[in-house]
Amino acid sequence: MLRRVHTDYSLLEGVASIEEYINKAKLLNVKELAITDFSMFSALKFYNLCKRNNIKPIIGLEIYIKGVIDEDNYYTLTLLAKNSQGVKDIYQLSTISYERSEYGNNYILLTDLLEHSSNIYILTGGIKSELVSYILKNDYNRSKMLLEKLKEEMDIILEIPTFSMHEFQKIIFDRLVEELKLKKIVVNEIYYLEKEDKILQKIFAAIKENRTLKTVQNDIKQDGFHFLENNLDDENILDIDIDIDDANVDFPTIEIPDGLTEREYIESIIENNIKTKYTNITEEIRDRIKYELNVIDKMGYIKYFLIVQDFIKYAKENDIFVGPGRGSAAGSIISYLLGITEVDPIKYGLIFERFLNPERISMPDIDVDIEQERRMDLIEYIKHRYGSRNVSQIITFSTFKPTLALKDLARVFEIPEKNIRKLLDESKNMNLDDLKDERDMVKTLISFAKRIEGKLKNSSTHAAGVIITKNDMRENLPLIYEPYTKDYQIQFEANILEALGYLKMDVLGLKNLNVVKNVVKRIGEDIDIYNLPECKEAFDLLNNGNNTGIFQCESDGITKLAMKLKIHSLEDIALLLALYRPGPLESGLIPSLIEAKNNKNIKIRYMDSSLEEILAPTYGVLVYQEQIMQIAQKIAGYSLAKADELRKAIGKKNVELLKKNREDFIKNANISKNKAEEIYDLIDKFGNYGFNKAHAISYANITYQTAYLKAKYPKEFFASLLTTELKVESKLLRSYSEMLKMNMEMYPPSINKSTVGFLPVENGIRIPLSALKEMSEKTATDIVAEREKNGDFKDIFDFIQRCRFLNKSNLEGLIYSGVFDEFNLKRKELIANLPEIIKWVDKKIKAETDIYSTLFLNVNLEIEEYKWIKTDEYSIEEIIKLEKEFVKLSLKTAQILKNENIFNIFKSKSYTIGYIESETSRVTKKNELMNTASIFTLDGNKDYLIFPKEYMKFSRLIKKGNIICFKKTHLEKDRYNIIDCFAIDEFSRYNISVMIDEDFEFKEEFKQYILENRGDQDINIYFENKKTVRHINLNREFIEKMISLLGKNKVRLQIKT
Repeated sequence: MLRRVHTDYSLLEGVASIEEYINKAKLLNVKELAITDFSMFSALKFYNLCKRNNIKPIIGLEIYIKGVIDEDNYYTLTLLAKNSQGVKDIYQLSTISYERSEYGNNYILLTDLLEHSSNIYILTGGIKSELVSYILKNDYNRSKMLLEKLKEEMDIILEIPTFSMHEFQKIIFDRLVEELKLKKIVVNEIYYLEKEDKILQKIFAAIKENRTLKTVQNDIKQDGFHFLENNLDDENILDIDIDIDDANVDFPTIEIPDGLTEREYIESIIENNIKTKYTNITEEIRDRIKYELNVIDKMGYIKYFLIVQDFIKYAKENDIFVGPGRGSAAGSIISYLLGITEVDPIKYGLIFERFLNPERISMPDIDVDIEQERRMDLIEYIKHRYGSRNVSQIITFSTFKPTLALKDLARVFEIPEKNIRKLLDESKNMNLDDLKDERDMVKTLISFAKRIEGKLKNSSTHAAGVIITKNDMRENLPLIYEPYTKDYQIQFEANILEALGYLKMDVLGLKNLNVVKNVVKRIGEDIDIYNLPECKEAFDLLNNGNNTGIFQCESDGITKLAMKLKIHSLEDIALLLALYRPGPLESGLIPSLIEAKNNKNIKIRYMDSSLEEILAPTYGVLVYQEQIMQIAQKIAGYSLAKADELRKAIGKKNVELLKKNREDFIKNANISKNKAEEIYDLIDKFGNYGFNKAHAISYANITYQTAYLKAKYPKEFFASLLTTELKVESKLLRSYSEMLKMNMEMYPPSINKSTVGFLPVENGIRIPLSALKEMSEKTATDIVAEREKNGDFKDIFDFIQRCRFLNKSNLEGLIYSGVFDEFNLKRKELIANLPEIIKWVDKKIKAETDIYSTLFLNVNLEIEEYKWIKTDEYSIEEIIKLEKEFVKLSLKTAQILKNENIFNIFKSKSYTIGYIESETSRVTKKNELMNTASIFTLDGNKDYLIFPKEYMKFSRLIKKGNIICFKKTHLEKDRYNIIDCFAIDEFSRYNISVMIDEDFEFKEEFKQYILENRGDQDINIYFENKKTVRHINLNREFIEKMISLLGKNKVRLQIKT
């Protein structure tokens, strides 16, 4: 009996993973196993795992073919490769099925199959085959007719299924074999592991079809599609011998100037570039170049470097912004001098052997970051350069994570998402095993979520990977064809292709590089973005927690770490990026590193004095992988290549290898055995936490670029950032909050001033039309194009007449967003008048275009002036709500706070002033009232909980439209609760301080006003570095007087302690 499996790589067809099938096969002592998914996604992974577990792998494909008798439908055949050539033939048939795809259904024609059939066994197929469809209907005649036609065309094998059938249907199979003298094989077609897993197959079908369990259409009704334990004996008619070796792929052909070898050509590029990179070309630099080039040449990788150099050169010459580097490639001076990276490895002490190990042949891995918007342009160049059939992107897969599994299952089981919202929130940070719920249906949900967690759900394109081959890759690889883009995608994952030896380039699009490029374009200055000067203001942004838009530094965790670490250099940024990972964060060593860094009086203790030079840059803590290599070189005399092998072994945690390495390290150490053991234990403990320093320095450059541009050109930076992140609400709100703190303005959208992207203006940026709800980028572009062509819009009538392409929803969205406020029209009034305005404009257009009636019939087609329907305006609360919906933030709220003098002079670390935009009370299980208030502050808009005890004290204050001063505590993540609160004008809670300059011209008036307003509250007067306390009657009038005399920046209101 042949067992052929459908794995979870069939994407919601098969249920079990390859590993689960192989473990089951081993348990049952099964000697061979076939894979027959509807694609080749997992073929080589299956092959390798079978080989590793001493199971004979059979590579197959279940493929749809146009019906032989029923030509209106498509049915499956089972294809099994006889040998390695047969595997390639199946690859090509799989590719053809994608090329012929119609409406998402892949298929081949009989002629396609016959062209590639000589090294393939063709079986009649299983549950989805034409033959089985007739047999399940007890249709013997059509079954026989089908087989007779197939037998005429090919050497067909009758696949006898093991799933449950009526006795009569089994008799049909026996009769067909006997009458037509067919070869036959019993096949256990497997979709799931155990009998009880059938429900999972049905659940997968429901998820795939976006249906509920009750209504799923694609459910296989028969039983028996699990892994059968009994081994039904039948004659083995399959002679299969598959041996898949590494691809042994040649690099693509490159153009080299006549008369030059590859070595001479790369040397000429290096010599042309070296003087622009180094003003002083030292012997160390020359030696490094010679050493690296010899290693690269010996390993046969000069062509690889030239290929990368070529497309990066093209990018830079064609306005495609390229990042400074990524990964270990920045450790190579050749990469630097070819312009592949922009990081000087000599300056930062980076190690070449971490990138390319001369003692172990492996493909170099040069990863390239470019601006996201132009990634496909660069890939198109690579296709043009090496041939469209020789260049392809790679597939990747997403799996069921806990939250996704619960959401999909809730829909399948018809459980409203609101009923499990708490569970969904918990699943983001907890294992499914730790989730608890007493409701039976939810228990069932969690149980099934555990069973599908980690299974594959869908495929997509790898974010970076591009494969380049010398020949047409259809000859050796299975491909997916996308008819809309006419692009191919390789069906194998990146790690499989790398293991086969294919040339893989990682070309990753980064939005942050779009931001950097756009800022530089906006400011119009000649900036060498790869060699920026040191800028204290840029470091201060990180040190003060103003990290919005700064590359890799936006999370709360890294923001706090940066503020503690105190950043003063690019190396500090690299250290920050290296430390902010689970390993270092959990090691407990970061506090001591921070203390040593910021307190020069602390003497760092090293296990051995020889470690000081290596560990001093990271304040005594092992942070970088390169430090492991340096320690092994210095203490045990390892070559850097051998030290890199040690680093890799530690990362893999291979017990036997670690034991051997430990013995070797201690034996070769040039210090005492005890110290050598201590140092090795240090390496072993923290080695797997180590970060690639070359990568840290490379990405620290992007971090610094974004910080520098933000510090020097904040308007252009925020405009570029938000244009890149258009309609990303969280980014807009966070940016707005930070802009308010920086005293920058967010100007409202305007029909005559807004453009398609965010625009730097005056002291801030203006919201574009494209950011508004009901506005696509194309619609916004069309409006701006009309305005630029024919001038500003004069009024609402002129606008509607000139922008006839807008629908009613577009117009309402623009009104609600306030873009017509400059016409001095009320938003509510505009909405009320809109239908009539549209009719009036239609009449006006008709009148203006009916030239015949006007000229020849002397008909006066002038229309009456429009009569407005008068209404009042929306309330403040309504405008705030509309702005939040259509603009995604409320500019009105900020305006209210900014107009409040108390808000402008208030300073406190623990209290905050905010505007209550909405609030909702609810009754707790203990029958007590609590509240959730949505409050706008300088930190943006957040929801705050007010628990019953506190709500009893100040419920009178928690009203929509109130401005309050409150103290909060952090509960978890983005959850806060209010523990104290008072009205903004409750002046008994404040003290006031004023700063008086020596040349203050209103001294007498100030003194007199203080005397006239005596009371029982303190005013702290700072003059000539002295503090004087007077007692005054503090009220709004007093505050406004102080501001008028001294200015806002000289008056401070603080909480009374």
